[in-house]
Order: sequence, then C-alpha cells, then structure tokens
Amino acid sequence: MSITIRLEKEEEEILRGIVEAKNTNMSVYVRALISEKIDEEIDREMYKKAVKVLEDSGTEFVSWEEAKEELGITDEI
Repeated sequence: MSITIRLEKEEEEILRGIVEAKNTNMSVYVRALISEKIDEEIDREMYKKAVKVLEDSGTEFVSWEEAKEELGITDEI
C-alpha cells in the first residue's frame, strides 16, 4: 500500500534531517513511527478496558507499600 502525505517545507526538512541522522530511509523511519503509534493506541485501549473490568469487579487497589506489608515482604536481601 502506498500513502501520500503533505508536509510543510520546514516539517519535511526536519524529518529528512532526522532520517539522515539515524542513517535510515524515509519509508523505514515513517513505518516505525506509525507502528509505535498503533502500539501505543492499542496499549491505551487495553489499559482502559482492564481498568473498567477491575472497577466493575469491585477490585480494591492498594499501594505497593501496603501490599508488601500485608504480604510480609521486606526489602532485605
């Protein structure tokens, strides 16, 4: 699939500078950026769903310090 985007001249220059500095090519760099953004969006949506499930189930959240105390965990090695 091929996608065309329009950039302002300044944006294009910045992007080309980044691509050159990373010693890659435009397609590889832009695909990596898009992939990262897709992963972030998926993670964000999964997090929202997980929080909703936990809230709906009445799960109680406690701090790590409270959990360690309740479980008898110490920081000693």
